[in-house]
Amino acid sequence: MLKDEKEICAQREIECKVESYAFNKRLKLFGYTNCITVIVPSLLAATAGSALFATDEWRPVIAGIILIGALLTAIHKSLDCDAYQTEYRRLIQAYNGLATRYRTLHEVQKDNWLKDFLELESRLAELREGATAKLPPGYQEQVKKELLVQSTGKTLGQ
Repeated sequence: MLKDEKEICAQREIECKVESYAFNKRLKLFGYTNCITVIVPSLLAATAGSALFATDEWRPVIAGIILIGALLTAIHKSLDCDAYQTEYRRLIQAYNGLATRYRTLHEVQKDNWLKDFLELESRLAELREGATAKLPPGYQEQVKKELLVQSTGKTLGQ
């Protein structure tokens, strides 16, 4: 294996790690929104159950609580949040697996390097083409900068 070939594999490993990290970071954000659109409505519904014991003056407040809970649940369902998060988890695992395979390919001398490399390139292309969840524009660049700061303690301008 030539030096250039090792560098290509090392670069692909980094690309896959960045993608995985970016999807994982974004998935954590979705975890927080899940609290708002799944857990809060459940708690509101339990609170609304107190309507059985409430006086008439509390009924409008309880009706408002029920409405808010229903709206939050409708938002969660209409945005198809569960499917989106499942796709993010799949992409995280797939990119981690590819990063490991690329690392192995550039660290271990193999006779059939080109065949293995082309297979990995094909898998990577299929993963990118078939992904139904995307990251916002510029998100990968933001993550690259963040990872650079974490690994070196310096920003790009330093």
